[in-house]
Amino acid sequence: SSDLGAGGGGGSGAWSAAERAAMRAAVVEFGEHEWDKVVARMRAFGRSGEECRRYWRSANVSQKGAWSKEEDALLARLVEDAEGGAGAVEGGAGVRWSRVAGHMPGRNAKQCRERWVNNLDPSVNKGPWTADEDRTLLEAQRELGNKWSDIARRLPGRPDNAVKNRWYCMKNRQWAKLSQAGLSMMVSGLMNPDSTSVEQMAPALTAGGMSPDDMARLAANMASMARIVGRAAEEKGARPFAASRPGRVDIAGAALEGEGEGERGRSGD
Repeated sequence: SSDLGAGGGGGSGAWSAAERAAMRAAVVEFGEHEWDKVVARMRAFGRSGEECRRYWRSANVSQKGAWSKEEDALLARLVEDAEGGAGAVEGGAGVRWSRVAGHMPGRNAKQCRERWVNNLDPSVNKGPWTADEDRTLLEAQRELGNKWSDIARRLPGRPDNAVKNRWYCMKNRQWAKLSQAGLSMMVSGLMNPDSTSVEQMAPALTAGGMSPDDMARLAANMASMARIVGRAAEEKGARPFAASRPGRVDIAGAALEGEGEGERGRSGD
């Protein structure tokens, strides 16, 4: 607050526990934006505006840890009392977060907003994601890119941070499935271990929402996996990419097992 620096000179004695508690309570009640009222409260302890300013600047240390139950309760009350009343509560729209933070020792406006929007807002849906929600998310991300706030408007009850986390979770899961499928196909001799294999699959991958950049990345990963399997096969004397014939899956399994044995051998077994 611009009023935080106001106040005349005063003494320099150590602050007692009672004074520290009274100062904190005054800030919680009035907020930093009403600093004159905070100072007026502390005059009962013989403290000047300058003393209050110096003390609070040193005592109000930013916190980055977990929120306490008391902090959550205070934040909820402040948001409910914010300008705009109940209409300002859902999603935090209309709340002046800098003013809210002025009542929250150790917390800034960004922390207060994110805590409310992602955790305390009663309109937040914390249940499992449905298939329809996932579909909406994928379609919206394909259309809007990583504009999580805009995407969240299409998913009632899902804040932007939850939307972003869900999308990356789905993407990582998709990569894991594609990588596993690609490895299985390669070691079974059903596809060539090079980028042309991904190019042949491009129509299906595009229909599934994969971008050209992601397909190029997948091709590079497939080639890397092919080299790993190939090295393991050489150590075992096997041919993992031989033409289709009986036992090819067993050969692939032996190749993968050989990779583990090779690692153990290099570690001094």
